[in-house]
Amino acid sequence: MGVPAPIPPLPSDALRLSGRLTAVLTGPDGAEVARREVPNTVLQTGAELVAQLLVGLAGAGPLNGVAVGLNGTPTAPPYHLTGLVTTSGDEALTGATVITLGTDAFTVDTQLDRLRVRIGVKAVLPAGAATGTIREAALGTLNTEGNALTRLYNRVILEPVEKAAEHELTLYWDVFLPYGT
Repeated sequence: MGVPAPIPPLPSDALRLSGRLTAVLTGPDGAEVARREVPNTVLQTGAELVAQLLVGLAGAGPLNGVAVGLNGTPTAPPYHLTGLVTTSGDEALTGATVITLGTDAFTVDTQLDRLRVRIGVKAVLPAGAATGTIREAALGTLNTEGNALTRLYNRVILEPVEKAAEHELTLYWDVFLPYGT
């Protein structure tokens, strides 16, 4: 019997739960005005959500909402955040800051070469929604009214995006779940 061939090393990003966000701001004519690409922070509540989903605990709920805010303060340990800031001092976001996601907002594909599954999420903040300086975005579980996230899976700090009433902001999330490591 021969010795099995060694398993080649995988890139470090393939070995951990991770994700990134691409935010694209467009004008009324559809032309790109600004683009931001940043990694996200999986929050304590996000890890707990995945664990509860795996064991089938009631109340775990699906990822079904996206929210934006104006807090640009980085998340620090213990990586727990209850919501996004939409008003601070004289600054505020106007219009809807939460988007409901249907199943059509998600794609799932397996990346065999990286031993991970990618979940793609697309959310659109239409013209008139979330007008102001956007500095943060989160993916999570909606409350029963659909106007806030009750549980955050992840949070992203953005270089400020100035969204005027006529702009549309499309958020593309890639969430990576490793396996076989």
